[in-house]
Amino acid sequence: MIGIPRRTYTRWIAEQRAGNPPKGPWPAPVVEKYAQDWPARGHRKIHASMRVDGYDVSASTVERAMWRRNLLQPVEYQAQRRELTSARQAAFADPPTRPNQV
Repeated sequence: MIGIPRRTYTRWIAEQRAGNPPKGPWPAPVVEKYAQDWPARGHRKIHASMRVDGYDVSASTVERAMWRRNLLQPVEYQAQRRELTSARQAAFADPPTRPNQV
């Protein structure tokens, strides 16, 4: 009814009745700091920087931290850029054949 298996639901209820706190989300202050310090970089580049600095994190962890801070581009971002590029190129009646003269 709620979209999870019955066994998972009963396990969650049993853990709650036993007084065990639910798991996660865990804080990731280092990842949050990197995401805040480098907002113009993508999650893969920040992930690589963190690996070089000695932090063992996954790219998806960095991506989630950037998503929480609303620093990720929308999914259709590349498609929008391609549309704008094709419209800009269509504006030329005669495509340029040589570089501009200075």
